[in-house]
Amino acid sequence: MSGRKQHFIPQLVQRGFAASKGKKSTQVYVFLRDRPRYITATEGVAAQRDFYSPPSDEESLDDKITHYEGSVLAPAIAALREGEPGPIDSNAAAAVVVHLSVRSAFLRGTFSTATEELLNELVKALGSEDETRSLLGLDSLSPDSMMVKGIDEELRKVLPEGVGDAEQAFFAKLVHFRGREKFAQTHSDLSSDASGVFEALLKRLPEIVDSAHGRALGQSLVPQQRVDRLRTMTWALIEAPHGAHFVLPDCLAVGAKTEDFRELEPYALLGDDELSGVVMPVSANKVLVGSTGEPRLDATALNEHFARCSKDFIISSRDDAETQGAAALIGTSVMKFVGDLVNETFAPPAPVRDLRANGDKHSSTSVLVKFEPSARKSGKAQAVLRNLLSEPQLEEGMSLVEYVVVTDNVVQSLRNRGLQLNELAAQYVMPGTCHVVETPGHVKCQLFVPISVVNSIVRGTPAAAGASRLIRHQAGRAVYYANLTAKVPPEVWSRPAPLLNKEGLRTMQRIASHYFGARLSVVDDLLPQEISDAVELWKGTAVACAQEIENARQHLIETNDANKALPHAWAHAEVFLTTTATACAAVPGHGTKLAQALVACTELSDVPLDDWLTLYARDLERYFKNRETWREDEDLRLLATHLERLLWGFGVTLFEEGPDHVRMVALEGERLVQMRGTLRG
Repeated sequence: MSGRKQHFIPQLVQRGFAASKGKKSTQVYVFLRDRPRYITATEGVAAQRDFYSPPSDEESLDDKITHYEGSVLAPAIAALREGEPGPIDSNAAAAVVVHLSVRSAFLRGTFSTATEELLNELVKALGSEDETRSLLGLDSLSPDSMMVKGIDEELRKVLPEGVGDAEQAFFAKLVHFRGREKFAQTHSDLSSDASGVFEALLKRLPEIVDSAHGRALGQSLVPQQRVDRLRTMTWALIEAPHGAHFVLPDCLAVGAKTEDFRELEPYALLGDDELSGVVMPVSANKVLVGSTGEPRLDATALNEHFARCSKDFIISSRDDAETQGAAALIGTSVMKFVGDLVNETFAPPAPVRDLRANGDKHSSTSVLVKFEPSARKSGKAQAVLRNLLSEPQLEEGMSLVEYVVVTDNVVQSLRNRGLQLNELAAQYVMPGTCHVVETPGHVKCQLFVPISVVNSIVRGTPAAAGASRLIRHQAGRAVYYANLTAKVPPEVWSRPAPLLNKEGLRTMQRIASHYFGARLSVVDDLLPQEISDAVELWKGTAVACAQEIENARQHLIETNDANKALPHAWAHAEVFLTTTATACAAVPGHGTKLAQALVACTELSDVPLDDWLTLYARDLERYFKNRETWREDEDLRLLATHLERLLWGFGVTLFEEGPDHVRMVALEGERLVQMRGTLRG
């Protein structure tokens, strides 16, 4: 039976770094990360009571390790120390490096520290609704997100056989949306419960890590996969330069990701596919080096690398200035490893590189201003316009603006350029618009502004502040498209996608541009009366759109004519979402304030929209704030799901049937009651 003081760095390894040798013991210098150095016998170094296993009547893990040391490790280490510098057998080298690395306290301690830091960060993150949502993937449509995978797994359990793919996709969207809408109300309880669980886990962490390490060693003292990777390397013994010596790190071996060995990290923390080389000291005057190529190793710098890669201590045969200097670096690699792990898990995404060339950026002074009819041209009007467009928050949008048209009639100016505008679209653009022109590889914006709006500012009328906001709004929409083209590659939009997805993204681009426009149009806080007017305008538009969506639903029920009903419902859903986005941007309190107004609106009392509206405002705000980190189209796709969610409340559901067909279903009777109950419950 082995003793209870169990060495995680065997004494037979430590003795190769002897400061002095007696008949009964060998002494070594121990340099610690946070305490003074000392000299002591190897019997008390790198040892811990029952580190591998407590005493047992049966063969324990420590018994197995002790047997391996005597039968395999000791002869191998002796052969390495006695061998001449030069090539050596890769099988023996690989087994020694792997065994000593995987059994060490370094591995156990590093993963314990990393797990503790992650759990502490997780507890902190759970206190924030935003961070919790991010960790759970609540606001993600990625099939890899925890939320999406969980919903899919549960639906497979509860949905009856025979439910089609389109219906399954609908139920998944419905459950996901309700989870997102209700999360703010459940977060506090979830955070409290989860924090309690994680805090209890932290208390048991050392026991859990020790047990896991023991089980892994019980399966194999020399993991074959690690050995196989090292066997492919060319191995050699290298002597210390004249007058120099090597220290022994507590990680035992270090690894390199490149053949020049410029940056070394603890071998135990590197994956097999990352390795280009390995270095392990076997004595104070020899190191074992494995490499996939011709190693370019600076032996004089190794002690600093060994110290940097150690977690708590190094063992040395000397107490000299060089070793003391190296010892100051103990723990730095592990601190970086843990810090990087935490950052990768919790840090926000980095800003995305701007895809535009520098030549694509220009100022408001270089933008062409046209007056239609030309007789309306005015130096004062042009000066006012350029002054507004040169405001800092609008500067980015000027990179896409081809020209600005100041016109008596916006609708007519657009029609003169070949645009087909129905009655709804014509009404929509009358106060001005940002018209987007797309050609292969290019996006340009044309701003259309009523001359009456510009003249209101020139003359300083009471409506001048509102007129300025209207112009800023359209310029702010150009800022949105500038961000979109700068961050998202054009090929993203040309990928094959089902019709509902394509139309949803295009529609949501227009809606999001209005949110940007509204956000960038307000330079001073609105007055209470202006806020009240904005809410009333929003309510009036929302009620009118709701009636038109209801008309579309009734038309489908009565005629089964989806070709007319679907475009009508979709167009008014877009207007509803646009006016809501604009109101969310302009009104302090955003969705919460509007949701309160919605509850008091009798015309919409049957439609469950209050939870939705709060989430919609949140998603828009998040999209706006994250514009520097937009990647692909995921955030916009999430926003586009609000089109369907809005229609659900009015009893309209949409199903993708093939790549180019969308089926519209009008709910009525009990099915409509059930849908609205689900959206409220």
